[in-house]
Amino acid sequence: MQPGSNSSIVCSKLIVCVLAAASVTLAGCGGTARLKEPQPLESSRPPAAAKDDRILASIDTVIHRDGAGAWTRDAEWDEYHIRIRALSDEAVEIREIVIFDALDQRIEARSDRGDLVDGTREIEQRYQQSGQLVRDRGGNGWGVVGAGVGGAAVIVASAAPATIAGAATFFTAGAVAVVAGAHFAGAAVERMLINAEIKRRQTTLPVTLPRGAEASLDLFFPITPLSGRTQVVYADRHGEHRLDIGTGAALLEPPPPPTLVTRRDPDFPDLARRHGVTRGYVNAHLTLDRKGRVQNVDVIQSVPPRVFDAEAHWTFKEWTYTEGHPGRTVEAKLEFKR
Repeated sequence: MQPGSNSSIVCSKLIVCVLAAASVTLAGCGGTARLKEPQPLESSRPPAAAKDDRILASIDTVIHRDGAGAWTRDAEWDEYHIRIRALSDEAVEIREIVIFDALDQRIEARSDRGDLVDGTREIEQRYQQSGQLVRDRGGNGWGVVGAGVGGAAVIVASAAPATIAGAATFFTAGAVAVVAGAHFAGAAVERMLINAEIKRRQTTLPVTLPRGAEASLDLFFPITPLSGRTQVVYADRHGEHRLDIGTGAALLEPPPPPTLVTRRDPDFPDLARRHGVTRGYVNAHLTLDRKGRVQNVDVIQSVPPRVFDAEAHWTFKEWTYTEGHPGRTVEAKLEFKR
């Protein structure tokens, strides 16, 4: 064996390990992603509706971030399913549907993912600057100042990120660049596919309804907490008209996120002991059934890679959350320390 060959082998192994860890870390970064299977669309609440002499309009469902009917994870928009029926003896043209936020600001439907994300950020900033609305204690929703804001917190099993004792920090800039480049290229493709799906689903207005006809419209809006009303703008031979549907927080605000009810702490696996690993952590997406039991564990980040995955899987499967619609997802974290 040539002098220095051992060092070369060690360095090669270190690079491979760092590449694996970097790829897992990058893959675990947040962002909207399509789901393999859409969440079941269920609604036990009656739709919001309004009518006049010419049309009947109802909001059948609103698909919120990670809620019933969601087809992406961590969506930055709300998807409205609106049904309109022509009641008069003449045709009507549905020209526009808009919603009004908690500050009565007019919000238009958008068909571009980037525009929806920007709109969501604008609404959040406007709410923060208004002085009339405040975040709940968990940061998951909004409430009116002085109205008694609830506080459902996102559950994280352990808050502080772990530090791997003695973990190798040697790596090459080129290796990380390759992993990062692959990650961001994949993320760009995912954004393109999501954008194409939004455009495919979005109903193009205007839509003309012959007398007695009915249409189902699918429209995307920036996330608009505490939306007060939805307005349908339509026209017939007598001119343009507006019909307001009183939505309110009761219908359009998403249910509270799942709350952890019972949990058990993990055992420290023998695999980690044999490899001299003293600590680490696992982040995962947990899919819940109606009773709040964990049905599926999707590991999104593990440090060191794969050492604690098996134990984390079995540990998470014994956790339970509050009841709700099946298919809900929650992000959770387990820390391991010898």
